[in-house]
Amino acid sequence: MAHTRAHTDAGRRMAHPRWHARMASLFRTADLRSATARLAGGPKRREITVVLTLLLVACVLSAAGFTAGNGTGGAAASSSPAAAARMSTGNDRTPAPPPTLTPDPALLALQYSVPMAPEPTPVPTASPVPTPAPKKSTAPLRVYRFVALGDSLTAWPADPWPSRLDAVDPQLKLIRNAGVPGNVTAQMRARLSSDVLAYKPDVLFVMGGTNDIAQGYSQATIVANLRAIISTAQAHGIHVFLLTIPPDSYPGMVSRISALNSAIVSLGNSLEVRVTNITRPLASSAGTYQARYTSDGLHFSALGAQVVANTIYARIKPVGY
Repeated sequence: MAHTRAHTDAGRRMAHPRWHARMASLFRTADLRSATARLAGGPKRREITVVLTLLLVACVLSAAGFTAGNGTGGAAASSSPAAAARMSTGNDRTPAPPPTLTPDPALLALQYSVPMAPEPTPVPTASPVPTPAPKKSTAPLRVYRFVALGDSLTAWPADPWPSRLDAVDPQLKLIRNAGVPGNVTAQMRARLSSDVLAYKPDVLFVMGGTNDIAQGYSQATIVANLRAIISTAQAHGIHVFLLTIPPDSYPGMVSRISALNSAIVSLGNSLEVRVTNITRPLASSAGTYQARYTSDGLHFSALGAQVVANTIYARIKPVGY
């Protein structure tokens, strides 16, 4: 083994001086110098001289590389199979093919001005039609059934105030006009059961006392009868509204009517009953009837009956009957 390695090293040292000697001999050749000198005579000759010189140098370098490879490889092959394998893989390896590049379609399109396929235009989607919210069921209006208890001022004229009050609001329904001409409060009280309670109304309107004053009944008697009517109706669950009596065309009645109306208001307050003063809109500044509101100086005209209905409605509407 020692002898083989020494032989290999000697061969490598000999290969390099041999290659240098060949190169020097080629460049020292007289023919090369003379040929170069002959060709250097003019511009064309100088160009030819440069070209030939470059070709010659290339041939020399190629020959030198081939000789050095063979010499080294031969020595290595003769000395060791492993060295030959190393030299073979180092010099005789076939270069790998260059990687194949896949062209980018977008770049090619730009390079060759090929128009790209247009993106599809999105088709607008129809907006869903909102489903309307179900309508809330409206509760039916409550209808308040009422009875009007009184005398001729409640019964007359042909279209009296209870009928007109019924027409003002659909929630109010007249079920009984219990006005009887000539009645005093005692008679109204006596027929309360048959003319009022029997109809089971929700609301009761009471107007009485005009005939009592004309017939000489005391204020205390009138108030006592009205109190009994109200208390009985309330005991049956009926909502009661109390009315004052209207003015009179005779000036001598002004003070007596005014005093009774004050007592009626006090009665209503004591029983927590809402009182409607119908006297004020019908009376003049002197306290007597305005002529347009009465048909005979005592009873209501059609206009007077409408004023009474409107006045009552304005008083009871805020409390919801």
